[in-house]
Order: sequence, then C-alpha cells, then structure tokens
Amino acid sequence: MRVIKQGVKDHKPVVVAVHSLLLIMQLYKHNAPQLAALEEFGTRPGLYRDGNFWKYAKVLRTRREMPLADFIADFLHRQIMSRHEYVAIGKLRNGLQSTLKFAIEDGFIQLLENILPMFSGPRLNVLLNMARELHLVDNEGQLTPRGLSIIS
Repeated sequence: MRVIKQGVKDHKPVVVAVHSLLLIMQLYKHNAPQLAALEEFGTRPGLYRDGNFWKYAKVLRTRREMPLADFIADFLHRQIMSRHEYVAIGKLRNGLQSTLKFAIEDGFIQLLENILPMFSGPRLNVLLNMARELHLVDNEGQLTPRGLSIIS
C-alpha cells in the first residue's frame, strides 16, 4: 500500500495501476481457500452490497487461465469502464452531480473530464483502521511482523 500511496502523491498512474492490480491478486490468492464459505455466508439477505470483493473473486476464478494482456483488457473494460458508467449513471438517476469522466462512443473512449488518482474514499480509511486494530500495520501504516507473516 505504501507504493500505491506514494505513486498517487507522485502522480504516477502506471505505478498505482500495476501495484493496485497486484494487491487485488494478493487478496484473491489469500482468500481463495475460503471462497465457498464466504459465498455461503454472504447469502444472508443484505450482507453483501453491489461491488463486493466476493462477487469479483468469483469472476477472477473464471479468468485465471486468460493471457495477461486479455485479462487486463477485460478488467479495464468490465471492472473499470463499464462499472464507472454504471455507478455514474446511477448517481445521475438519484439527482446527484454527474460523475461521468468518459463516454464510450462508436468503440472509442471520449474523455469528458480528467481527474488524477488520489487516496480517497471512506472504505480505504476503514480498511486502514481495521488493519491497525488487528495489529497488521503500525500507526505509520507500515506492516508489522504479524502483518508480514499473513501476506507472505
């Protein structure tokens, strides 16, 4: 996470994208043995909301054998572009401010607004607080020995 955070500060979107994808793969690898139990647990009404990791982990399972270039293209199209449009249109429907950053027209991406990546969103802060409470990271956000033992 430190590399991602520094990449955001240094305005290096490629570094952020690569390390973010690696982080997603680590999450999948770490949670793969528990996916069946998570699926059963998640069938309780209202437990999972749209965009949860468990649902995406099921997608990852079906794409494990894809060549890397095909996987990245699929990931960008389905999980970034299509998901962004879906969420942005939902916000418009609810009468909120337009959050569309691009539009897809005739197979081309048309830039509507350019926003650099930034460390934001309450979910990241909740995750960091949980990691601190579980003694996986220290107050500076560095992995503790316990945190290192879990991810290695």
